[in-house]
Amino acid sequence: MLLLLFRVESTKLLALTSQILQSFHQAHRRKMYSQIEDALDRFGDQLAVVIMPVPLELECNKLVPSTDPMHRGACKIAGLSLALAKADPIRFADFHDFLLADPEKSPTSAQAVVRAFRLTDRTKLREVTQDPAIAARIQKYIRLFSTLSAQNKAKMENFGLPVQVVGDTVLAGDMTSEEMLAAWNKALGIEPE
Repeated sequence: MLLLLFRVESTKLLALTSQILQSFHQAHRRKMYSQIEDALDRFGDQLAVVIMPVPLELECNKLVPSTDPMHRGACKIAGLSLALAKADPIRFADFHDFLLADPEKSPTSAQAVVRAFRLTDRTKLREVTQDPAIAARIQKYIRLFSTLSAQNKAKMENFGLPVQVVGDTVLAGDMTSEEMLAAWNKALGIEPE
């Protein structure tokens, strides 16, 4: 998962950037989701977060040497997440919560498909899911991660997902809520409300 965080200068911008998308196949990502929700509560409308899926499945990510069984279906879930967010942004929150409901494991791609198609207009979701722009966006996120990885591996010993781009600062790996909030505050110059 890549996170792009920036200071919000107007509520109009917040409305445009408050979609939250995520790759859901590792427990530390679901933990980070909880941390992000807490941080958004603390910073209020000063902050916008855009989460970009980077599936760790060979089917769509050729940078992965092989697919760990825990990541099977990650490409389908990432594409479905992006499609649902585009087709029905309001219902996406329900889908997002479903994907992160179990702190130990992700739903299967079959379970995710059933849930998504129950939440919104099936015809519209089917159309958007088949739009080549969805797969292209996932490839852009994979390339962005690859670029950030190449630029930062020498600076950070354990560079890897999740990655946060906070202003001009790149953060990688697990961190506590307090470490994350301090980094956001320093990079963006915002204080909790």
